[in-house]
Amino acid sequence: MNSSRGPSRLLLLALVALCVLSMSGTAWSQRRGTDRRPARGAAPGRSTALGAKSAPAAELSETDVDPRITREVNFIQALMQYGFADYADEVRKTLERDPAAAKALRIIELQSMILQKQFEEADAYIKALDETKLDDWNVLLSAVPTYFAVGQGQKIVVHYDRFLKRFGSPPSSAKKFWHEQLYRYARILVQYIRDDERALAVYGQIVTQLKKEQKASPETF
Repeated sequence: MNSSRGPSRLLLLALVALCVLSMSGTAWSQRRGTDRRPARGAAPGRSTALGAKSAPAAELSETDVDPRITREVNFIQALMQYGFADYADEVRKTLERDPAAAKALRIIELQSMILQKQFEEADAYIKALDETKLDDWNVLLSAVPTYFAVGQGQKIVVHYDRFLKRFGSPPSSAKKFWHEQLYRYARILVQYIRDDERALAVYGQIVTQLKKEQKASPETF
């Protein structure tokens, strides 16, 4: 159930977010060389030319896709969302010639099913993904925010909660990916789903994990 969004609730969310960012900023910059954050999604509630709400932009893990492919993916996503499926398909065919774009193309395929409201096909595609593989989780979590554009935002919650149920704490080989996904999920909950209570719980999970990491490796904080 969505909670009230009064000034005190929004202030609490802002304070928690600032706390999380301040705890993680130094550690992330040391680990990654910079303190870049994932790009923000589209403005909440903005209408497309077809009258549908804009979905949060798909965000691939920064270590997986080079900027050139990311730009092409963003262009294809915009074409699909604004109803230019034929043009999007032409750009996609060009991208298919690049072996490095294989993962991005999987995301586009799932997004296309969702935007065209081919929900049975999308469900089958998701069911076929391997929950033990983080690459498959990357495909799923990069694509499912598209459900917001077709009025099924709660499916975003369902799939992110599945991820958190399986990975309550980050796998040792994918801490950065885990943190990125939780930051993004919390932002989607606030900006799009409007579920402040759930967002606070996610931020709390991030804080708990950061404290554990700080205790284990204080030199990185």
